[in-house]
Amino acid sequence: MKKLLYTLILSVTILSCSDSLDVTPIGKLMGGNFPVTDEDAIALTNGIYTPNVGISTSLAYMIDLTTETTVSGENPNSGGGLLGLIQWEPTNSYVTSVWTAFYVGITSANDAIDKLSESKTVSESIKKRSIGEARFLRAYYYYYAVQFWGEVPLVLHNVDGKNTTRASIDEVYAQIEDDLKSAADNLPDVSSYADSDKGRASKGAAYALLSKVYLVWAQTSESGGDTARKDRFRKSVDAANSVTGYELE
Repeated sequence: MKKLLYTLILSVTILSCSDSLDVTPIGKLMGGNFPVTDEDAIALTNGIYTPNVGISTSLAYMIDLTTETTVSGENPNSGGGLLGLIQWEPTNSYVTSVWTAFYVGITSANDAIDKLSESKTVSESIKKRSIGEARFLRAYYYYYAVQFWGEVPLVLHNVDGKNTTRASIDEVYAQIEDDLKSAADNLPDVSSYADSDKGRASKGAAYALLSKVYLVWAQTSESGGDTARKDRFRKSVDAANSVTGYELE
């Protein structure tokens, strides 16, 4: 009888505590509760910039070594040497490092956009700015990717990235355009940033990149003919005219 009584007491205790234990852990950050604060949101956004920091040499080599602007001093059979000979091998270290960096940045941007959009604890001002930065950077990475590789996988949510196929060039540019227009609408003017935040994506940066995108898109896409080409040139001028608040030094 005592054994049965103890069993009943233990069962009641477990049942009564189950609701109070079913909470999001507050002692550490988990995927389900991050970001919580404005500082978390800023840290999450900062990570999207990181892949761009380490590819300056590789990116410059891929652009310049295929022209007469720069001559490689590397072994002709090395990554730089082969680029100088206009040989683009899929195993080239410069090519693979840039591809990887772009998609790490895109993945980080997707993660930030999705998580910040669902957050109920991050302030609206930081949420708006951070999503604007994320969409700017996603557009930035795709802008280079579509120029290097043409049709590339267009992944906007990381859960959709598995077994994806390449999107058309016009689809990629259309997404870049959409991201940059949204970024321009939501990012602050550069003058609004504190000194410690200078260098972040701003409204002017979004319009400037959008202007470049329209110029490149107009000259590389055959869809729509002359009508579409002239429309993109006009949009490039409009975007460029929206870059205000700067002065030459």
